[in-house]
Amino acid sequence: ANVTTFKDASAVLAQGLERRHIAATVMNRASSRSHTILRFVMETKNKAGSALRTSTLALVDLAGSERAKRLGKEGRNRFTEGCYINKSLLTLGMCI
Repeated sequence: ANVTTFKDASAVLAQGLERRHIAATVMNRASSRSHTILRFVMETKNKAGSALRTSTLALVDLAGSERAKRLGKEGRNRFTEGCYINKSLLTLGMCI
């Protein structure tokens, strides 16, 4: 999304929060169950409108993955979910 105002930025952040998946685990009652990458590209321009400098800032929230032996009564579902999270973290690591 092309964001030029604080209102635009707030709308994009709200949309991201709506799509974020969290779940309670034994270790954390609001554990991230999805990955989120928020990337800011900022341009500084002169009065003529020509770009002088472009900077990029990436904020990354990676899904949590608890050790299998600490899953408690959530057991099987969280274990399967953790396997998918670990696989996606490995794949993400190869892309970055």
